[in-house]
Amino acid sequence: MDVNTTELAKILGITRRYVNILADKEGLPKKGRGKYDTSKAVPWFIEFVKAEIEKKYKKKLEKVSSADPQTRLNNYRADEALLNLLERQRKLIPVDEQLQVWKNETLSIKRELYGIPNKISHKCLTAQSKNEINEILTHAINNALEKYANGTIDIPPANTWDNNLPDTLQNGNRPENISQTEAKNKRK
Repeated sequence: MDVNTTELAKILGITRRYVNILADKEGLPKKGRGKYDTSKAVPWFIEFVKAEIEKKYKKKLEKVSSADPQTRLNNYRADEALLNLLERQRKLIPVDEQLQVWKNETLSIKRELYGIPNKISHKCLTAQSKNEINEILTHAINNALEKYANGTIDIPPANTWDNNLPDTLQNGNRPENISQTEAKNKRK
């Protein structure tokens, strides 16, 4: 999904200025001037944050390694307690869990958008003009996106996604309905 700088900043929980700094100096992948592909930018940002944390932690380890064993043990226990507390408070969430949530939400959006043709095809058949069809399509897409923005799309548990989706949907291609395929074959 393509987004602008402001939208990406909201998704990542950072400022627009920091998005621009990351793009200019750190290599945040851009799709164009002020445009970003979230499927590339979000995983890049997660890896960037991991690397930054590792750098800070490495410096701390170097500092601690010069201390006596009891001090190192106390620091380790304090760090472990802090990490456990942050995990229990859900302020520290594993990367794999975050990526799975992102994947599920993206698939949910795809499902909602792929359902639009079935919901509006009868309206388009009765439309009197190209503008009327355009309005029907725009209204349906806006409703789907608004539904997602308001958090009203139900996201099933992660383990049910792979069982219900055809391979073509997972690859980003729209599968044809079996009855539509049969109808095309009969016409030939």
